[in-house]
Amino acid sequence: YRQMKTRLLLLVAATATLLLGACRASRTTPQPSTQPAVTDVSRLYKTLVDNAASWDDVTVPVRLELKSPASVSVSGRARMVRGQSVNISLRVLGMEVAQLHVTRDSLFAAYRLKKQYVAENLAAALGKFPVTIDNLQDLLLGRPFVLGSPTLGDAGRKAVEISHEGTVWNVIPAGAPSGMSYGFRTSEAGLVERFVAYALDRSLVAAVGYGGDLATPAGPIAREVDIEVDKGKRKVVAAIEWRLDDAKWNTGARPQWSAPRGYTRLRGHDLLKMVSGQ
Repeated sequence: YRQMKTRLLLLVAATATLLLGACRASRTTPQPSTQPAVTDVSRLYKTLVDNAASWDDVTVPVRLELKSPASVSVSGRARMVRGQSVNISLRVLGMEVAQLHVTRDSLFAAYRLKKQYVAENLAAALGKFPVTIDNLQDLLLGRPFVLGSPTLGDAGRKAVEISHEGTVWNVIPAGAPSGMSYGFRTSEAGLVERFVAYALDRSLVAAVGYGGDLATPAGPIAREVDIEVDKGKRKVVAAIEWRLDDAKWNTGARPQWSAPRGYTRLRGHDLLKMVSGQ
């Protein structure tokens, strides 16, 4: 039982760390290659924009698996409100053991088995890094984005550079924040297959792979999300499975967060220590 509690805590810590840091930074980032015809570029860009249909909210069962630094998996339910929040409730035998809640400016996490919680100001944690809650949602669901813009369509065609290698297309946003590079690989059908990003000094490297796309009211969404974040001695490998067949879209759901009473507050650096084993 003690081992289960420790592993669940690691999963909560890793998930919160991934939500906080995955957008900020694999070693094989998409690079511009063959410059396609203008008509082909316009066609792919239009497909990417059309695939990302608008949505208000979604409630969907989810399975989270932490593969490294420990091995543990747990199921739960995610609720997202477009451009406002991401909420994930993790359950064991029907009982909520943890909850994660991310808003435009804050990250919260509660671990009920040890009565601990985290409350972090994202503006303070991210500084001037221009990630938005829309970007985080697109990252989780397998949709291309430009940092700081609500949608790819809002960013505009000139905000990305598009090239291809055979049937694989590279979509690289222009004007990446200083010190980093990021981009996407997509199919000819405009389905995102991989997101990669890294700090130019290699202090942080992230890769996200996508698969099992399913048509939804919000356009094609990836059922399977594989995440790897490498920050020097700290490496987190995890997977998300969205059970989209049971998803409920645009119901008006508005998840809320309130700090639990009698819990001990942890700081963000404590999460990193848990994940890295330090």
